[in-house]
Amino acid sequence: MLTASTTARAVVTTAPRVIALQERQVPEPAAGEVLVRTVATGICGSDVHLFHGDHPYSNYPLVQGHETVGRIEQVGPGEAEGLVGSLVAVEPTAECRRCGECLRGAYNRCENLQVLGVQKAGSLAGYVVARTCKVHPVPHTESPAAWALAEPVAVAAHAVERSGTVAGDTVVVLGAGVIGLAIALCLQRRHPQSVILVEPSVERRARVDRLGLGMAVAPEDRDAALAGAAPSGADVVFEATGIPSVLSGAHGLARFGGRIVVVGQGAGDFTVPVIEMTRKELTLTGSRNSAGTFPLAIETLAARPDVLAELVTHRFAPDQVEAAYDELARPGSGALKVLVEFDA
Repeated sequence: MLTASTTARAVVTTAPRVIALQERQVPEPAAGEVLVRTVATGICGSDVHLFHGDHPYSNYPLVQGHETVGRIEQVGPGEAEGLVGSLVAVEPTAECRRCGECLRGAYNRCENLQVLGVQKAGSLAGYVVARTCKVHPVPHTESPAAWALAEPVAVAAHAVERSGTVAGDTVVVLGAGVIGLAIALCLQRRHPQSVILVEPSVERRARVDRLGLGMAVAPEDRDAALAGAAPSGADVVFEATGIPSVLSGAHGLARFGGRIVVVGQGAGDFTVPVIEMTRKELTLTGSRNSAGTFPLAIETLAARPDVLAELVTHRFAPDQVEAAYDELARPGSGALKVLVEFDA
């Protein structure tokens, strides 16, 4: 099946805080690839930083969009024609398959990694080419666009895998944005004794309660809540804000022998007293993208349609992308997952 047109209108970030709508050629899938027509693209904090020009990977012109749900429009040579029309979530990583990390199976940290919407044109182009192995079928639901959440939930599932969380653990999650909530959701499969989400926003804390994802507390109540749950400290602390000062304080929440998992992306440096790392034998673990967790993320979300509905707070059209970025960045905004929706 071929696209009806050889061109499509793409949303292009041409410079920091500058967007243009440009007609671009619809790409052709090669062998081992499919062409996906965008249904919706999720906007996250990293997208805002890329748009503002203060992300380490900012480079222009750039077609953003790495959280993608769409329909397979065309398949490359040798691919099954029956895939055409399938609703899929797109795993945005394009690894080299040759470096040491790829050969170890850790393609999410490929030494030559390219990510759709960052180093490669993303789904705000209206169409995106992806490897066939990187498109994952999703259920047909009332809001197909909401399946753009599969990508951040896959990121959270990967972080939970790296954390080593086991049944009975006490876990602290710093931040109740999309990633923090997704971490709490994925943790439920591991049956921790308690999950404490630390979040300054009253609205976000209320959402944690509605979804039954753990105990939500304000930062000023954090220490008392942790002392009540685990006087010796948390087994695992997830940093999901990307704020260096928040990460710098995470060591004080972990028990002796505890683990700190860094998931939030941000600019700047953090500090941890060396003596605390050694005295408490802490483990500091980074987590990047996802590797093999998209099916688990889709299964997890399919079991919780209330989460799909609750996390999507704002929807915009492709010609309103600048407004979408502004809303997510606006101080005091109630935005959580912002979607840019194309024709379904």
